[in-house]
Amino acid sequence: MFTVVTDSSVYMTRQEAETLGVHVLPLLYSVDGISLSEGYAYENGSYHELIAQGKTLHTAQVSPSSFLKAFGELLHMGHSVLCLTMSSRLSGVYSSATMAARELDISRIAVVDSLSTAGGLAMLVEKACELSQESRTLSEAADELVRMRERVGIALSVDNMDALRKSGRLGFVRQSVGTVLNLRPILLVRNGAVVSGGVVRGANAQLAELVRNIPAEAKRIIVHYIADQAAAQVLCQMLRPNFTCPISIAEVGPVLAIHLGLNAIGVAWIC
Repeated sequence: MFTVVTDSSVYMTRQEAETLGVHVLPLLYSVDGISLSEGYAYENGSYHELIAQGKTLHTAQVSPSSFLKAFGELLHMGHSVLCLTMSSRLSGVYSSATMAARELDISRIAVVDSLSTAGGLAMLVEKACELSQESRTLSEAADELVRMRERVGIALSVDNMDALRKSGRLGFVRQSVGTVLNLRPILLVRNGAVVSGGVVRGANAQLAELVRNIPAEAKRIIVHYIADQAAAQVLCQMLRPNFTCPISIAEVGPVLAIHLGLNAIGVAWIC
């Protein structure tokens, strides 16, 4: 057996992580010079207000030293470690984890790039825990997760382009797209990167397009929201007549909120 480590973009609740035995390392963010650590889902206080009022917003990855400490403690306790991180094309977390692993006992640590985040990462983390319970070796589990990540997808949308423009990660999005024209970009995570999935007009079309992007063979769906839980519930209602798989709702935390804006909504799935 091995212990699973991940970063806070997994957006699990404390209870979910503790039940699975997952160690979650916090991503960092700052608002007007005040540095904060991202907590478990629903444990980040009134971060919506903080971000909405903040003038200077930044995010930071988990540092190599944080991974060194976490890995080292687990190794000292006799555990092997499988670490799943947010996509290396969205953050430097994977690089931090691999740097730390190389400084320790690499034979007892496996680091896997999820090529995903949020619900996509969460579903891979859950699978990693299952593989540990099945007494798979580290290499067997890592290989299985690399294959499995190809079956994970994310589609999302926003209704305010300001955060996307400031993030610098989404330069392909047309500057003209915005709520003034009632246009909503559809964004997809493919091979670990965010790509354009087109543009729709209006909130109803926005939700319908998110539904359309989910494959019929999806085995599980997670609906993500940042500030608008009501929209997430509407999206769930639209999904249920079309899919028989489990569907759940999870709030996204402040780190992704800074990059996506406070009214982003999305879906993650696995086939």
